[in-house]
Amino acid sequence: MKKLIVLLLAASMTASLTACGGSSTQGSTAANTESSVESEIASETAAPEETVTESLSETETATGETGTDSSESISSPEADLLNSIYTSFAEDQKFPIGGGDSEHMTTDAPGAFDVSKTEELTSTLSLPESETTHIDDAASMIHMMNANTFTGAAYHLTGDVSADEFADALKEGALAKQWICGMPDTLVVINVDGQYVIAAYGADDLVETFKDNALSALDGAEAIIDTPVVEG
Repeated sequence: MKKLIVLLLAASMTASLTACGGSSTQGSTAANTESSVESEIASETAAPEETVTESLSETETATGETGTDSSESISSPEADLLNSIYTSFAEDQKFPIGGGDSEHMTTDAPGAFDVSKTEELTSTLSLPESETTHIDDAASMIHMMNANTFTGAAYHLTGDVSADEFADALKEGALAKQWICGMPDTLVVINVDGQYVIAAYGADDLVETFKDNALSALDGAEAIIDTPVVEG
């Protein structure tokens, strides 16, 4: 860039000398200088395009296609459950969300959550550590501005605990948690056919909207916990 600026300044100075009525020799020299400068400028401005093309080519090689979003490959039955709920929201009910875990994140859609990341399950979704062994799949959808405004998660149970037992553990964990950046108003836990448990906590209106849409969008869904979140 510095070289380009110097070349432009040189061209400007040469044009000024020519305009001031220099000799024919000066005019010839100016013409040669301008021609040289134009060639240098063309060379300098072409280089970024080549770099962009090379970078794009490298991206295509790495992803297999241009513009591929990694979020497309991290769906799951649990993410589909959350998506069924979120897509049933009216437009004026929707809010910006993200999903997935730290390595597989989505935007504007729920995403599958790697259940081997037990610390993240606890810190991000408020799942008690004792309950991480009772699930084999999960998904999340979280408010992009503040997780305590809304966090939703869907879990597939392994079968060694009942949905009611799992829900009670979620409630105890939420009530015992030391919240930061504010705290949620309400916790809702929904049982879906005894195989899946969906939990959501956050602002009263958002959790209520989520619950209503979940119960209408999912067959066999039943709210088994709906409680205020109060500091213990």
